[in-house]
Amino acid sequence: MRKKILFRILAFGFIPFLIVVAEFYLQYRHAKKVNDRGLTVLTEPDEYLGYRLKRNSFSADGLAYINSDGIRGDSVHTAKSVGFPRILILGNSCAFGAGCRDTEIFSFQLEKMLRSNGYESAIVFNAGVGGYNSNQCRVYLERELEHFNPSTIIVYCGWNDLVSATWPFYVPALQLGGKMKPEPKSISKMFQIFERSRLFWSLRSRIRGWSNSIFRSDSGRDTWNQAYLNNFERNMSEIKNWCDERKIKVFFCRLPFDIERHPEKYSDDAFKYSKNGYKNLYQEFDFIIKKIGKENVIDLPAAISGREGEMDVIYDYNHLGIEGHRLAADTIFEFLILKGITY
Repeated sequence: MRKKILFRILAFGFIPFLIVVAEFYLQYRHAKKVNDRGLTVLTEPDEYLGYRLKRNSFSADGLAYINSDGIRGDSVHTAKSVGFPRILILGNSCAFGAGCRDTEIFSFQLEKMLRSNGYESAIVFNAGVGGYNSNQCRVYLERELEHFNPSTIIVYCGWNDLVSATWPFYVPALQLGGKMKPEPKSISKMFQIFERSRLFWSLRSRIRGWSNSIFRSDSGRDTWNQAYLNNFERNMSEIKNWCDERKIKVFFCRLPFDIERHPEKYSDDAFKYSKNGYKNLYQEFDFIIKKIGKENVIDLPAAISGREGEMDVIYDYNHLGIEGHRLAADTIFEFLILKGITY
């Protein structure tokens, strides 16, 4: 009898043990995956933006320094710094320059080129933040970046919106902080305890993935959630209007990438893509960028045309490598000179 009781205790105790082990493993695997891509940057919570770069800190890989204003760069690149023209880079990890050193990214090289070509006091601020979507870029610009007093803004944004568009469900105010979101429903509060659990999200993602393949007429392949494209267009338009109202020049970057290395899917609950399907999704976002930017679009894909497969040009499928940053800096510099970066 005692043996049976002991066996039951051990059996019931083994299940929670397996759950804990699985959770730790998934957390470790996720952290390693992020670190391997060079995207590990220290962040801190923000009630409007959801999160922001941690001030006065190095990235976990030691490649990037975040200064006292919370942007990538040394103490010279703060809002109080004197210089003109004042160019601000707004965007996600591609704009931030994930995986490259401070002196290798295009914003640093662009500033160096400007100073060597008659703009001795030019200063380029890199306000890119890994993981930011267009919601966060817009709010970041409206709430905090005006005090940098930029004369020109370069928007390099869109990949995280594209990732979201591969989800069958729509989340309003995605990734923004609590101040920018409606009060959650009571049923949502019950699940807040699971928000940090990789195991919970993994199981839910797999269930949603099975649901996509079984119940959708398109089997969840080569399609997208139009709501996220509409949201992206709205944010890009508001960014442009914000700049126009303040007589700030704004340019939009087309997004370079290597179609041969495109992800088949971004998560287990996301739609899946063939090469042509992914290209079609990309073109939807590309169309919006060109529609909003019109003649003020910087053609970064053209800058790396024919070299997308080189690891030092693009090291995964969308992040620029060292040579890619050099090519981007050349293209942006030539575009700014052509357009005129001073009034």
